[in-house]
Amino acid sequence: MLDKYKVFIYNSIRHACYHKLEKIGINGRRLSHNRTMENKLQQQNFTKGAEMAGKDLQNVTLSAKEAAEYSEYKRQRKRADVKNALTKSVGVMRDCSAVKRVCSQAAKYKQSAVQTTSSGLEYGQPWLRASGVRTDCFIGGNGEVLSKAKAYEAKCALRLRAKELTLILSTDALLNCRYGGIRKEIKKIRRIAKKAVLKVRLGQQFSVERVARVSKICGDLRVDYLSVPYFSGCERLRSGLSGGCCLEVFGVEKTDDYRRLILAGVERIVTEKAEEIYTEWMREAEQVSFGSAIEKNREEKVCLPPQTEEEEVMKESEKVKEIPSKNPQTDYECRLEGNELKFS
Repeated sequence: MLDKYKVFIYNSIRHACYHKLEKIGINGRRLSHNRTMENKLQQQNFTKGAEMAGKDLQNVTLSAKEAAEYSEYKRQRKRADVKNALTKSVGVMRDCSAVKRVCSQAAKYKQSAVQTTSSGLEYGQPWLRASGVRTDCFIGGNGEVLSKAKAYEAKCALRLRAKELTLILSTDALLNCRYGGIRKEIKKIRRIAKKAVLKVRLGQQFSVERVARVSKICGDLRVDYLSVPYFSGCERLRSGLSGGCCLEVFGVEKTDDYRRLILAGVERIVTEKAEEIYTEWMREAEQVSFGSAIEKNREEKVCLPPQTEEEEVMKESEKVKEIPSKNPQTDYECRLEGNELKFS
């Protein structure tokens, strides 16, 4: 008897729970339907408002003061865009004699990193420590170094507090298609780098097939950046990268090339002409203006140009066409003759 009572209580609780869940589900569907309808209505109102605003703005004219304020606003936006674009650049410190110039320039333009050799890390660290600019160390010289030497150089660079490592691949190994040795070398340096940013650099321009093989290896081994020399169309290599690997381009010296790479979405650009690019780009930003915006009176009438004889003839003929023909059965003329009203 006790078991039957327990079963009865269990079944009643279960049915009550199912009923409650069903109600919650129905209410949830109703709420989701109401939200979707509200979103549709908001979108329709927004599109209607945008269309009305576009129609209203066609006849709006700005005064000279408003045009000057808008021009200043555009210049400020342009300056901010230029400064933001320079944060993706990377400086290069070739020798220790240019430490002060390169590091102060990197701190001024808030560059992402400064590339240097292992010997330049000791000189560059004091200048960059307070600026927040990262130090990037070259590993492997010109690339034709044993993997053991590259691994030891990477360990020394990390001890000197390098935040990024640029591994230079062997050109001879790439020309002879020794991809197995390249994979082992990158894997060893990746294990040593741990949390540091690892870049794999190609010393010169190679064919598309070889670059694709190297990018596939970099994606598999979780390399952060693939660094390639600048050439026309190098930004298209971004489409072949995978595994979170980004593109870095070095050897950029012209402002137009730098701007094109930024617009293409290249993540890092290595340049030694950051100051020249910044100066030229800022000069262009200062020349931004609203255009020929002058003050006009909205109440003055628009003077149309005089019509030619042909246009007048065409308009008269159109008017004649618009006059309907007279129907004798329905159209009557009424006139008053004396005291009588006659129709004809």
